[in-house]
Amino acid sequence: MGVVRETEQLSLSRTVALKLLWPHFTLSPGALDRLEREARAGGRYSVTVIVRL
Repeated sequence: MGVVRETEQLSLSRTVALKLLWPHFTLSPGALDRLEREARAGGRYSVTVIVRL
């Protein structure tokens, strides 16, 4: 679906994951809805690291 990068959220001084969608996924009607649901679900976790490769 895309690539995930580690970055810093300056407003909260914390490390976060930033997911960048491949362009062809943004053309899909449901892609942005799925991305938003994924982001909300991930935001409910309180662990420091879920998966780090």
